[in-house]
This record gives sequence, structure tokens and C-alpha cells, in this order.
Amino acid sequence: MAVNTGTGATLTFGGSAFVGEIVSITGPEFTREAIDTTTLGTSGDHMTYIPADLSDISELEVTFNWDDTSGGPDITAAAASVVLTWPIGANSTAADLTGTGFCTSVKYPDFEVNGLQVGTAKIKFNGSTGPTYTAAT
Repeated sequence: MAVNTGTGATLTFGGSAFVGEIVSITGPEFTREAIDTTTLGTSGDHMTYIPADLSDISELEVTFNWDDTSGGPDITAAAASVVLTWPIGANSTAADLTGTGFCTSVKYPDFEVNGLQVGTAKIKFNGSTGPTYTAAT
């Protein structure tokens, strides 16, 4: 088992490096609803459930040092390839999460004395292609 820090992680959106120097990436959360099947005839002390047919994937949130020569990512762009790549660390190849997605929000930086201009963006996997996790080797 390889244990790594986040240093070296990358995010590719639409075939090119993400705009700005990435400071952090909040990975997606995979969720699946539980459907309540409890009836008046259910016995015992607990409600009953079955898993929903479909799952959902939350947005990736990316914090980056703002580059005022190119601005933030294009929120009007069509869905494109999204690849989140883990640091290689002690592995021979990196793990990655690959799919298709689009930008759902871009927050422009705040301005303060002695503070970096930092922006954020959110990217949503659209579910039409992936995402698929490939383990490191």
C-alpha cells in the first residue's frame, strides 16, 4: 500500500492543463440513495430499504492561484474530458479518475493586502462517460 501526500496531483480538463496553479482539489463523493420499502406490515425494530438503481457523483472543487492573463476556466464550454490524476509516489503508474464533465461555477478572486488572488471552480461529471477509476500500479 502506497501512502502519499497530495503534492503532484493534476487535473486535466478538455485535454489541456487546468487554468492557474492548483492549490487544492476536493475529490468527488459517490452517493447512492436508499429507497424506503417500509410498510405497515414491516415487523421488527427497523425500517427496510433497497438501493436505488442510479448513483450520483458530486462536483470536483478546485482552488487555484488566479492567472489574470488567461482568467478562469470557461463556464460556457461544452462537456469535455476530465482526468484527475493522483501523485505517483512509490508506484510505477499513477491512479486516475477519468470521465466527461463540464464547469458548473467559477469564483473570481477576492483582493486583499498581502493576499494571493485565489479562484475556485467546480466541475461536474455528466455521467455519460464515467467516471472510471484506474488504480495505481
